[in-house]
Amino acid sequence: MKEGLFVLAGMALTAIITFVRDIIGDRCKIKIEKMKMHDKDKLEAYKKLFVFARTITKVCYPLADDHLSGFMNIMKGLFENEIATYYLYYNPKILEILDKFDDMYFSSRNRGNLTIEEGEELDKFVNEEFFCSALRLKELVKKELSLL
Repeated sequence: MKEGLFVLAGMALTAIITFVRDIIGDRCKIKIEKMKMHDKDKLEAYKKLFVFARTITKVCYPLADDHLSGFMNIMKGLFENEIATYYLYYNPKILEILDKFDDMYFSSRNRGNLTIEEGEELDKFVNEEFFCSALRLKELVKKELSLL
């Protein structure tokens, strides 16, 4: 009788251990899949950001005629539709640049309500800083992509 209880207890213990192992294994698999999805989205975010920065350097190069128009077109097209949706994936240095772009874009859309100083800041940014910031952005993106 005692032998039967030991066998029964052993079988029950084996079943419990197997059940717990399967639950832990399934949770690990789910976490791994989530990490893969996150990494895939992050890679896509950085690829789009690189194209964005490259477009800026091609459209808003220093000798371009109308920097404000080019700036607004890029921000309205690429930034709003592609870059802003991936905002949470970017590192703080990149976000600092993108926040400046976003602030200046907001100013450019409300140009009539700007003070003289704000208008001058916008003009300086669009004519000088936008291109340089895009070059810096490209370098930061390349650095991040090498780490992925």
